[in-house]
Amino acid sequence: MNNENVYITKCSNKFITQELSAAKRVFIGKNYLHLNQENVQLILKRTNQQHEKIEQLFEDGKKSELRKYLEMIHWSPSTAKYDIW
Repeated sequence: MNNENVYITKCSNKFITQELSAAKRVFIGKNYLHLNQENVQLILKRTNQQHEKIEQLFEDGKKSELRKYLEMIHWSPSTAKYDIW
């Protein structure tokens, strides 16, 4: 499976795959151009792992743990430089 299109490949919903493709063109690209490709892959892999953790905390109903995880880890100032908004 192509790592760059893992969510698009996994999803059977045409609307969502179109939205993911559009988001990929907007969100991934300009901010990562100055990094080497290996670093980009590491950043995106870490972000995907964080999203899996966030999803699990949602599913488990762990509200306070989820909030703490978002504030302290996922929205960490050390990675904010990769955000585009």
